Amino acid sequence: MLINRNKTMRTPKLEIGIIFGFLSFVLGGMVCSGAKLSHILNPYDHFSPTIIFLSIIVWVLAAVSFALIITLVTLAIKLIGDFNTGFWSSTATLMQEVSAWLIIYWIFLWGLPFTFGMSVYIYLSQHFNQYITVAIGLFSTLFLLILLRKILPNDIWKASERFDPKRTLGWGKGLILTLVLIVVGSAYLHTCYVFEVKLPSTVFKTTDQIEVRTRISGMIANQESLRVKIEAINSVDMKIEPQTFINELNGNYVAWIDLSKMASGEYRIVIYFNDYGTASIFKKFNLWRLHHNLQKSFVVRIEQHGDAA
Repeated sequence: MLINRNKTMRTPKLEIGIIFGFLSFVLGGMVCSGAKLSHILNPYDHFSPTIIFLSIIVWVLAAVSFALIITLVTLAIKLIGDFNTGFWSSTATLMQEVSAWLIIYWIFLWGLPFTFGMSVYIYLSQHFNQYITVAIGLFSTLFLLILLRKILPNDIWKASERFDPKRTLGWGKGLILTLVLIVVGSAYLHTCYVFEVKLPSTVFKTTDQIEVRTRISGMIANQESLRVKIEAINSVDMKIEPQTFINELNGNYVAWIDLSKMASGEYRIVIYFNDYGTASIFKKFNLWRLHHNLQKSFVVRIEQHGDAA
């Protein structure tokens, strides 16, 4: 009885150890890819191939990480509570199967060929036209996909089919679970951007010019609509027109606000995208996806030249 009990206790620990190892690997890849994506400049309306490539990697790794975390939690609860049957036991088993399915199909079966094909496409796009690079990229993806099918024994693929969640959940619940993973991956992907704004001070003279420096990269596209405006607080608005930014390359932008016609008082400086507020409700979703709903504001004080601070 003692031997059987030891075997029973060792199995969950082994499962948790293996899943934790995969989770560390997947989380590390997700964080590194997300950081790389956040610092790539994308000044156009449409994302570059590199950003699309990294976006899909981040999205997949985030979804797999979420599934692995849920698997660890359910296994831990099952082990601590000694639940051999019931909700926690069945959920832990299901999530182990889901995690195995995601690792095999999303990362290895589809992920590796896609990564290889996109890498070939990005490299060749520097030397050939788009049609040739797309064709070669697709061929490379299919080649590696077929090669994996040939190299790996058929027994592995047959054994891995039992991890398909639709066998346990059915098409309806399996689709819901897949949509949940897609939403989680998309939510993390939406955080992969940089939007930094710096002001030299918060107190200025009417003889000064306020230098507004902005740094933008990652999932934020179309910086042409970036604007800065200054608004009076608790006084009559002078209706000063918003200022455009000058592109200093590498995602750095600068604008200057002339204070020579300003009265003393407190003002709010707002950095925003001018295409979001006036867009229709249907277009706003796409602009939200491009982070054009973002804005930053600062309260500054303007004093007459010669006034004491």
